[in-house]
Formats: sequence, C-alpha cells, structure tokens
Amino acid sequence: MADFEELLKVLRKQEVIGSAVIAKDGTVISSDILDETNIETFAIMMATIMGAAVTAAAELKKEPPRLVITESEDSKIILRSKGGKAFLVIIIPKGKDVKEILAKSEEILGVM
Repeated sequence: MADFEELLKVLRKQEVIGSAVIAKDGTVISSDILDETNIETFAIMMATIMGAAVTAAAELKKEPPRLVITESEDSKIILRSKGGKAFLVIIIPKGKDVKEILAKSEEILGVM
C-alpha cells in the first residue's frame, strides 16, 4: 500500500468533509476525518457496509461492487473499491457533485 496521507489532503481541497483508506477488515490505513470522529468505529462500520454489498452481489452471482453511496439529509458517503485489500471512503456535502469526486478519487484508487 502507498502512503495515502497527501492524496487524502488533496481530496480535502475539493470541499470533501473527510476521507479514509480502510482495509476490508476495518483497519484504518490512512485517514483525513475530523478528530471528534471515533475513526476505529467508523472504519469498522464502513467495512461492514462494503462487506454486505459484496455478499449481496455474490448471492446474485454478480461481480463485487466498485461503488456504494449512502445519502442523508446533509451528506453523502462514497465507498469505492477496485477489488484489492482496501477501499476508499469519501464524505461529501449532499449538494456536492458525486461525479466530480469520483473523478478525483481515481488517482488514489490507482495506487491501491
């Protein structure tokens, strides 16, 4: 795995609320998420969501998902994977263009 700290900081400049690279087992590899967040709990929950999506796809005899998006009243959480041992989580304000962030995240996915 590469050193992701600088790449996550680049995302922060794109009006991203926070981002992290998380191993499929819920271990935090790198994080740029607010200090008041319990990052370990957050990472485990993100791994659970990604794992559930992978299991659901497998039950349907489909390829594992590369993208999962959750949306609340004020934000979106984007989970991106390219099938390796880790995945990328990006939290954005609800009004932020998802396509723009997906394009920006390609660099990080490229080194995962």
